[in-house]
Amino acid sequence: MTSTGTPSAVRRLAAIAVLDVVGYSRMMAEDEEATYAAFVAHRNAIDPVLLNHGCRIVKGTGDGVLIEVPSAVEAVRAAIEVQELMAERNASAPESRRMQLRIGINPGDIIVDEDGDVHGDSVNIAVRLEGEAHPGGACISDLVHKQIQGRVDANFSDGGSVAVKNIPAPVHPGWTRHSGTLLTSLRTTLTRLHPTSFAPTRSNARKTSTTGRTV
Repeated sequence: MTSTGTPSAVRRLAAIAVLDVVGYSRMMAEDEEATYAAFVAHRNAIDPVLLNHGCRIVKGTGDGVLIEVPSAVEAVRAAIEVQELMAERNASAPESRRMQLRIGINPGDIIVDEDGDVHGDSVNIAVRLEGEAHPGGACISDLVHKQIQGRVDANFSDGGSVAVKNIPAPVHPGWTRHSGTLLTSLRTTLTRLHPTSFAPTRSNARKTSTTGRTV
């Protein structure tokens, strides 16, 4: 608290990453205790990975996590490692009980309040990008993509622009999904070039051609 009685806060540059479990509500409806136990076990496994990449876990969001990272490079590296680990942990689980994550990453100027919570457009954009990511993958903004060029061993394709609620200018993202050593993006590219390897995003799931293929 400042001398004037207003809450104290600081501004700083950071990358914001948002992790969220796909289908968590459905899994909880089927078996609350088993789902919660699995979620806690996964958190216990991935939290050390995040910390090793310099991430600050701001807070849990029910079935997700909000993270502040000093570097966009480390944010993407952490996302790749987390998704690889989750793929390994899900390999032996029944398909209906696999916990897949979506991750959104965006850098920018953020406000950190006296409780350590983060605020600002950069946070809101990261949340929006997470919602557009493929299960098991990540969606990064164009700013992140530019910052990791030559620093992260991953390939990206252009995902176009995404409108973000209450943000006047459209966000230009890189749509990503991890598959081996390749991170690729554009939804139309995925369905046309990799029809058996990539699932459609939620916003494209209902768009099918007369042959039944997603377009």
